[in-house]
Amino acid sequence: MFGLRAGSKLVQSTLLRPKPVSTASVRLYRHRDTDLDSNNKKAAKLSRSKSGQSHLQVLGTGGGELTPCFYLFTTSKRYLFNCSENTLRFCFEHLVNVGRVEDVFLTRLSWENLAGLPGLALTMRDWKIKNSPTSVRPPVVNLNLHGPESLSNFARVFGFMIGSAVGKTLMVSTPNCARYDPTPSVFSDENLSVTTLEMFLDTEQDRTRYDLFDGGEPPRHSARWKQKVKSTVAFICKLCDVPGKFNPEKAQALGLPPGLLYRKLVDGCSVTTPHGKVIHPSDVMAPTERGPSFAVVECTDLKFVSAVVSHPRLQSHKFEAPLDLFVHIVTPEVLKNERYCRWMASFGDKTKHLILGKGVCEEEVSLRSSLKVQCPLHLLNPEQYHLPFVDATSDTTSKSCHHRIHDFLPKESVIFGQPAMKFILKPLKSFGCDLTSVKSPLKDDISKHLLEAKSNLPFLAKRDAKSIGHSNKDGFFVTFLGTAASNPSRFRNVSGILLQWTPEHFNVLFDCGDGTLSQIYRCFGKEKGDDIITNLQAVFISHHHCDHNLGLLSILERRSKLFGGSARTRVLGPTAVGKWLKEYKRTCENADFLFYDCANFADSLSAVHFQTVPVIHCRDAYGMVLHYPAGLKVVYSGDTRPCEALVEAGSNASLLIHEATYDDAELEMALERHHSTAGEALKVAKRMNAEFSLFTHFSHRYSAGPPAILKSEQRNIGLAFDCMTVGLEDLKDLSSSLPAIREIFATEEEGEGEGEIEA
Repeated sequence: MFGLRAGSKLVQSTLLRPKPVSTASVRLYRHRDTDLDSNNKKAAKLSRSKSGQSHLQVLGTGGGELTPCFYLFTTSKRYLFNCSENTLRFCFEHLVNVGRVEDVFLTRLSWENLAGLPGLALTMRDWKIKNSPTSVRPPVVNLNLHGPESLSNFARVFGFMIGSAVGKTLMVSTPNCARYDPTPSVFSDENLSVTTLEMFLDTEQDRTRYDLFDGGEPPRHSARWKQKVKSTVAFICKLCDVPGKFNPEKAQALGLPPGLLYRKLVDGCSVTTPHGKVIHPSDVMAPTERGPSFAVVECTDLKFVSAVVSHPRLQSHKFEAPLDLFVHIVTPEVLKNERYCRWMASFGDKTKHLILGKGVCEEEVSLRSSLKVQCPLHLLNPEQYHLPFVDATSDTTSKSCHHRIHDFLPKESVIFGQPAMKFILKPLKSFGCDLTSVKSPLKDDISKHLLEAKSNLPFLAKRDAKSIGHSNKDGFFVTFLGTAASNPSRFRNVSGILLQWTPEHFNVLFDCGDGTLSQIYRCFGKEKGDDIITNLQAVFISHHHCDHNLGLLSILERRSKLFGGSARTRVLGPTAVGKWLKEYKRTCENADFLFYDCANFADSLSAVHFQTVPVIHCRDAYGMVLHYPAGLKVVYSGDTRPCEALVEAGSNASLLIHEATYDDAELEMALERHHSTAGEALKVAKRMNAEFSLFTHFSHRYSAGPPAILKSEQRNIGLAFDCMTVGLEDLKDLSSSLPAIREIFATEEEGEGEGEIEA
């Protein structure tokens, strides 16, 4: 039994030169001009980031699928401030280029702030390896994390998450974490400088210090110290000053001939003319433009208010020039706190305040690309294919916060974040909000896609919604939360499958990729979603790959909150998953779970029998066979090549859920990566004698699914889509829907792209 266990370049002004008098002289001057451009290229490269554009872009507000996080764009590099779940999917969809991210700044050691890091880092690594010459050694991706001192613990846990083999080409370090002393750490590069300030809770009791080391405090660098001290971080950021433009007319008027000396002046060096006259950069350069400054602070607990507002480095009079922008990550309780509001107001009218936080910003679905598929599928069967659900009650809370802060600050000084919103920092003449990337309201977007579907596919408009629905209103249901292989794509999230046995309130999750929690709320809404998580009896992780387990901690955390702190969620998975869960709990933050190693596992919970089956994918990869009462038998393959052991264990299954990553033409790739082709998955279903088979885990090459399944004439098969719920009696309708699905996707280009990032 289960026991209780883009910017602009530095302007190169056209040089004044004598009018050429012959063809030869024309060639000569062109050659000289080319040499001059070459000489100035290095200076231009060094100065480009200083003189180019810079902006912040909000990725998550806390009011949708992403927790508060944003992206800093400069000409030469990109930076992330926090990295929520779904960050990678958001960046793919909104064309946010994260390929140049090397530095990530984290305001607190919490899973909600860093859950997207493993997936992002692995994708960056895979992209660089794929695009590097095969003759050279695979490149090493370096990712620097900045934040609280305890963040170094996460850097160690990171190795458990991604596996030792991958770790050889992916280095995560914490070079500039805050220290538990008054001296702040400072990071700087060619674009900006960042001062990190770590703040702690007020009382000794809140700090939960140990007194086990000779009757005193543990060493400051002890992992146990770092684990227990609760802190939050503020960042003070200053973009580099923008050098003035070089004026070649002034240089020539001062007797300086064109050439290398121009570059030295651009670099800030004084030079001497052939006649002995010293020329300083200020003689030929326009005045330097001040680089903008901004600060970031997270204060999501009223206990932190005193530490934040009283910090000596966070007082308005301590800044040489007024802050241009202050980003606040807060809760409604903090934003309504009078002391915090007065502190915000103390920075004056010249400082803009960008507010992010759950309950503070309006609930909004930011991942919209899948609507192009979900809307026509919803018309095909509204009960089976969910449209995004938005919690309208949150708007009341956020509006009350808006009214409160406006009692202290003018409306024009306060900006409440929206997904994809940009805030222009440079050039200063364009300083302010840019809403051109912000989506229209969700209901308008849904209406548009529904009308387009009815217009382009008339047969959908004629369907009678009243005659369509679940045949078994109370029984067994399967909901696909993610159906993509490896990385999220435009239409599909990574692996996650919810099984509901409603008479017994018995729910099980098969795999739990990045964003699984938000997919549950997207399908069912907050009230029903919380009910589903409360009745979650077990989570099965089929193997230790990030696209199958990175959403697990969010599920555990949410379930723990729903139970008031003690949920004891059962997690069944391979040894490696248990190791990183336990290490994260030991060194980073609490996670409430009971872990069971799934090697040769066969046991029962309530009336449901769990049996794991070793499959052919990576080390310690497993499939699952569930035996429900009344002879219901559900088989899940996980990721695998066709596996005889699974066929035998799943013989005469009521429902087979099998991966079909590639079409038959990609057999070589399937063999290399230990996946199944669609044709192979169909053969497994026949050999197993499964009553019905659903196929999932599709490569991004196929928008609808592998052609071999789409074109199949079998009457007991179906294709899985994100946010699709089917009951046992509905399964037979899925095969008859394949012609309609083919027609829906006929206008889609083949493939969704590889879910890659730009470098």
